[in-house]
Amino acid sequence: MTEPAAQSLESYRRVAAAADVPFVRLANPGDATSADREPVNPLAVRLLPDAVHRQFGILAIAYRDGVVTVAVTDPGDRIALETAAAITARQVRVVVAPAQDIERVAREVFEASPECVAEEREPPAAPARGDASASSRRGPAAAEVDERELVARLAEQLDLPLLELEGYEPDAEALAAIPESVVRDLGCVPLEADEETLYLAASDVLTDRMSVSLRAHTALRPYVLLAPPSSIRELVARVYEQEPPRERATDGPEGRRRWRPWRR
Repeated sequence: MTEPAAQSLESYRRVAAAADVPFVRLANPGDATSADREPVNPLAVRLLPDAVHRQFGILAIAYRDGVVTVAVTDPGDRIALETAAAITARQVRVVVAPAQDIERVAREVFEASPECVAEEREPPAAPARGDASASSRRGPAAAEVDERELVARLAEQLDLPLLELEGYEPDAEALAAIPESVVRDLGCVPLEADEETLYLAASDVLTDRMSVSLRAHTALRPYVLLAPPSSIRELVARVYEQEPPRERATDGPEGRRRWRPWRR
């Protein structure tokens, strides 16, 4: 696909400035070395189905701290933005990018392995114009992606297990590495630790904020595995609100349910 002309790029810049949103050029998916291009997370791209991209010309390019960044050519297209918010059930951050960049990235991600993005249901119905509450209220015609499915998508693309934490007993030493207040604030629970690594369950990939906060309390390298937010909340309640972890956790095959992060 040809590069956009300088006149076209200037037009996109004016559109972005008028809407008070950033103008970006998109890097190739997974390429974080281009200083003058906006990084694109190929996992985040798949948060919006290809059918939505084709219909609205929008593309999810990042997912961090619960916010989905969406690249668009027209930041005034409320229907497109409300559809993105309805599908992801997350706050949407908008950037303007040239149509050529959006198409290039979409082709590279969706055509690379089309079997991974097949949708079993019809594309979501677009919110009605003027319906300002569409991002917080999803009608029955919209494709509802609950928190478990959203995390499951990330886990599948990262080739990680989606942890089932029911009945799981975290290691007492791992729990002791991070204060309870930090665990509750970050929404991640230490599971086990070895000489170098602290394994944690979280509903999001490791963010800069999580990394900085964890490193303030431990020199172990954080390694995040994904679990639904509801499972993490239940585990936090069970660990910190019922029994002291050091009294409950014991070694040995009968002492507690063991988990191996390298197995599915």
